[in-house]
Amino acid sequence: MDGQLILGIIVAVVGFIGSMFWFGHRLGVMSSESVAQTKIQEGLRTDLEALRVTVNLMGVIVSGVKTVEDDVKLIKDSLFRRAQAELASKGWGGFASPFHIGQVGVDAILPFITEFVPFYCNTKKEHPEMSDQEFFWLLEKNFGDVIIEKICAPQQLSQLGCLIAILEVCKLEGAKHA
Repeated sequence: MDGQLILGIIVAVVGFIGSMFWFGHRLGVMSSESVAQTKIQEGLRTDLEALRVTVNLMGVIVSGVKTVEDDVKLIKDSLFRRAQAELASKGWGGFASPFHIGQVGVDAILPFITEFVPFYCNTKKEHPEMSDQEFFWLLEKNFGDVIIEKICAPQQLSQLGCLIAILEVCKLEGAKHA
């Protein structure tokens, strides 16, 4: 949100400076005092209207970006829960709040876990506040193709359950190294 607010302020300032430049330019070409007074009043009304429109536009942009952020977060949360549900329906874990991976899931992931545990431990060390969902997406970003090839496709997991399984086994293995 801070970046969006800064962008909105920059847009408003640039719009205001531009309108002031335009207003100043108009003042420079006047020849008499009464014409100047009329031009100043007209210019001021126009410039204030331009500023109002710019500020309103900034508000629309900032609120629109916030709505998109909320939608993206909702989608990510939904995909995370669907991945947990996929593992639960496959018998790899259960919803004992929070989700816990079962032995079948652990056994399926263990042959490949050495590729992920060091990454998990280093990430948690550097960013201890990182949530499971953030790490889930980081796994996808860094290892997506490898995970599909070695785990998802062979295990017939297509709803991101393989990411949850890796995350849960990394948590178990990471606790052993802590």
